Amino acid sequence: MEMFFKVSFVIATVLDLAVLTALLRQGLRSGSGRGGPREADPDARPVLGKDEALSAAGFFAAAMVFTTLAAHGWDALDSSDTVLFAAVFGILTAALLEQLRSRSARLALAAYALPLAYGVLAGLAGPGL
Repeated sequence: MEMFFKVSFVIATVLDLAVLTALLRQGLRSGSGRGGPREADPDARPVLGKDEALSAAGFFAAAMVFTTLAAHGWDALDSSDTVLFAAVFGILTAALLEQLRSRSARLALAAYALPLAYGVLAGLAGPGL
């Protein structure tokens, strides 16, 4: 279980780098450069929404903390791990939500189950991650 979570985290980190690249490209297209502000493409969707990223990170963190406390007790909690994992899975879930939103609103909402599931998995894997 611990190895599965570690592999998933590495994959999520690589995908976060792809999201970061897309965010940078989007920012360069719509931001201002030396020549002044450029017009943004009105049809372009954002790469991710900050509210979704915060919500997904919160779901992950809550699930991880509750599961860790139930499975391993107070001594197993590590706030730096929780923040790191929540940020990575939160950003990735928010990008996924933005992509799914155009296809189906229900499917996009169902994507919130991913950070919950990974939070439980991280809590069960416990100390030593």
